[in-house]
Amino acid sequence: MRQVLRTAGFDVDAILKIWKDRGWLETDTAGRGKQVRINGIQVYCYSIKKSAIEGILKIMGKDDERDA
Repeated sequence: MRQVLRTAGFDVDAILKIWKDRGWLETDTAGRGKQVRINGIQVYCYSIKKSAIEGILKIMGKDDERDA
């Protein structure tokens, strides 16, 4: 996610802080990303909460996931 944000021209640390402050990220106890399994491999990543995505879709007028 850091590389995607950086490539798009965003201030990565500022964006991640805002998202964390808004409660959009699932984090470890230290408040950073978290470890998850992807295809059986444990990786450390930033995870956006489903509720954050649903909230954004609602703001965009897309109440149903099938509209996304």
